[in-house]
Amino acid sequence: MLFIITKQIEMYALVMVFALIHELGHLLCGIILGFQPQNLRILPMGFAVEFRIKTEDYQHKIGKSNLLTIKKLIITIAGPLTNLIIIVVANLLSWNQNIIYANMIIFLWNMIPVYPLDGGRMVKNIAKIAVGNPIANRVTNQISNGFSVIVTACASIAIYKYQNIAILLGVIILWGLVALENKRFNTYDKIYKMIDKQRNYI
Repeated sequence: MLFIITKQIEMYALVMVFALIHELGHLLCGIILGFQPQNLRILPMGFAVEFRIKTEDYQHKIGKSNLLTIKKLIITIAGPLTNLIIIVVANLLSWNQNIIYANMIIFLWNMIPVYPLDGGRMVKNIAKIAVGNPIANRVTNQISNGFSVIVTACASIAIYKYQNIAILLGVIILWGLVALENKRFNTYDKIYKMIDKQRNYI
């Protein structure tokens, strides 16, 4: 409704089309890496694909994580990379500027290091390999909260300068994601603390 009111429904349609192509980038990469697609969800700002986890990937240790984390990182990168390729091709072939703009929006949105956006997933998977899962969760949560504040400040300036209320929708969705991530983090953090207490007791 917000995009209709602001007369940006065509841009929203373009964004949704290329968001689907973005997700197909994840999907194709996952299939190449041997995963089986399980679910495709439609969200207000795009799509989300889920895969069945290959349990054998847990057994191959890499750093302080495993092969599954490496594969997840590659699949995560594939989505924004798809939009980046479209931007480069569109520039070279002088396609409609709206195509470039739509893909730029998707690319920049997904590269924000806020979990569960692609940028946040990249941070989390890299942190998992470097420092292990419990610390990776904490680092990802701190970065998510910090960047949300930065993005909100930048978005506030953009709303004032360009008078584009659609940016407000992005900020609201971003904080919704952060709220869910904070809830998830607090649950996992309590579990890890309980495990640590039991280890110390033993």
